[in-house]
Amino acid sequence: MKTLLTLISAACIGGTVLAEPGSQTTTPATKKVAVEVVAEVVLAERELIQLENDWAKAYLARDVKALDQIAAEGWAFTGADGDVYSKAEDLADVASGAFVATVFEMADVKVKIFGDTAVVTGRQTVRATYKGKDASAVYRITDVWQRRDGRWQAISSHLSRPAPVVAPTGSLTSILFR
Repeated sequence: MKTLLTLISAACIGGTVLAEPGSQTTTPATKKVAVEVVAEVVLAERELIQLENDWAKAYLARDVKALDQIAAEGWAFTGADGDVYSKAEDLADVASGAFVATVFEMADVKVKIFGDTAVVTGRQTVRATYKGKDASAVYRITDVWQRRDGRWQAISSHLSRPAPVVAPTGSLTSILFR
């Protein structure tokens, strides 16, 4: 909400937001357009955050139909191991039970919108198995979304594991005075 108020204030008070080049004033109509544009961006951000959460819920429920709707044709997923999977492979893994999640939580979700394309980053905590092996981890995610036929669909996803924090070894003196 703070972002919305800041952007609306900038649009209304800033004077040159969406004004003609070289103009130092805005009309009430220009201010109204600026507010509408800002509101549209904020609504899109909220929608994308909701879609990220719906996507997580669909994996938990093994809802292949919902997963199919969220990911666009041609969606590609790069896993933390660097392997690339197609939408068909991902859906097949969920449908067959090769991938089963018991926890799938999103946090620290940030959205950047560029017209009909958006980049969403965040932290994903997953407790799951993949082909019988533990796949539980905390991941950093980057999802690319595109608005197609009036709705957002994921077109690309990437996971990475943050580097583990390693405690230094040795005495405190040797650590502090290297």
